[in-house]
Amino acid sequence: MDMINNKTLKKNLLLVATLFISQLMLSQYSEYEWVERDTWMNVKDIFAQAGIDNGSFVADIGCHEGYLSVHLAKAVGYEGKVFAVDVRLDRLETLKNNLKDREITNVNVIHGDYDDPKLPKNDLDVVIIMDTYHEMSDYMTILKRVHASLKPKGKIVIIEKLKTHLKGKARTTHK
Repeated sequence: MDMINNKTLKKNLLLVATLFISQLMLSQYSEYEWVERDTWMNVKDIFAQAGIDNGSFVADIGCHEGYLSVHLAKAVGYEGKVFAVDVRLDRLETLKNNLKDREITNVNVIHGDYDDPKLPKNDLDVVIIMDTYHEMSDYMTILKRVHASLKPKGKIVIIEKLKTHLKGKARTTHK
């Protein structure tokens, strides 16, 4: 009987370890990488340039597991609101867990469509699209919808890593 229980226990532990490792591999930016990312991405400077501060209403399009959304939530405080948008439910579930673990309550998690981030109209001070713009095939439709979500003096901030071989080329030439 003990031998069966030990074999079952080992199989269950192996299954849990395999699921944990595969979940880490599926994440684009796993949380353990956030500390390292903070060394080269100065989010405070980005927020200052965009005018994001306490009380701001902001969106993070392509939020993934929530690196930027968590930083935004701290920056806008309880008076502000973050709308975290992604098209993948697995990323949004990870984000929800990250928010719950940190007891962050000022983030609305939104399952957007590929052509519609589903943001509230005329409500946002800043919308950040980070490491996501290159994936948008219908970018003009999305940008029009993002623009509709902004307050009259609202801003769109696009942060995109540009590969060397794409510099100086029009968007239509690098699909």
